Amino acid sequence: MQNVGVLDSVLRVTLGFALMFVGFIEPAPLKYWAFAGTLLFTITGFAGRCPLYNLFGIRTCAAPK
Repeated sequence: MQNVGVLDSVLRVTLGFALMFVGFIEPAPLKYWAFAGTLLFTITGFAGRCPLYNLFGIRTCAAPK
């Protein structure tokens, strides 16, 4: 079940791609943290699910009917 709304999803994917570009211009070890953030944000943005949201009971999408 999705718990990430459309706006939240778009922001996550945008932030993920921004972190990818940061990873290309920054030296190590910041580069590796940026690429890890890229994976985290883009996967949760495209999937529409966030494990931390489940843990804390947060939903940014509409309630299921």
